Amino acid sequence: QNNHRVVMSTIRADGRPQLSPVTATVDAEGRVVVSSRETAIKVKNLRRDPRIALCLLNDGFFGDWGQVEGTAEIVPMPDALDLLID
Repeated sequence: QNNHRVVMSTIRADGRPQLSPVTATVDAEGRVVVSSRETAIKVKNLRRDPRIALCLLNDGFFGDWGQVEGTAEIVPMPDALDLLID
């Protein structure tokens, strides 16, 4: 929860991975939450294929890191505000 730098991997229409640097947090239920624009390619990729992988980076060059794989859930506005504002 202290490191918010994440590389998100989604799947392009042609099957190749798309990597996107994003900022993320973890909610009270342990879900990784990322904010993005509705028009972003990563969102379009996830609407077509919700499989996702995240690489959570340490703020330093070396150190701990984590990987999460799963199925994304897109929460549109205004419902997403409850997840983004604490």
